[in-house]
Amino acid sequence: MILRQLGVARREISLRERSRWLPFLMGVGAVSLILAAELSLVGFASSFENPSTGRLILVLDANDPQLQHRLGQVYNEIDPAESVRYLRRATELSRYSRLYWSDLASTCQSIGDTQCADQAT
Repeated sequence: MILRQLGVARREISLRERSRWLPFLMGVGAVSLILAAELSLVGFASSFENPSTGRLILVLDANDPQLQHRLGQVYNEIDPAESVRYLRRATELSRYSRLYWSDLASTCQSIGDTQCADQAT
């Protein structure tokens, strides 16, 4: 209705010819593959258990706060000081996530860095 008011005609394109449906399906397939790859990355982000896997995934997307946060969680038991580094990066990338700030404050407190813990709360 709005398009008609703007003078934009509705146009239908037939996909009966091979020269039209093949590029259409290839485009849909390409978008599907990209979405599947992104979903796989998100799945890995929430499930990896060792730092080497996390660092490998970070190579693919270093600016993903979810990946940074998960790597901070994994390092929390192994090396809390390194954990702070990744948790701090997660809070920089996603400033409004209460979970990231809370985890950063807890980890800072566990290593005795009260200044860091105070800034995170």
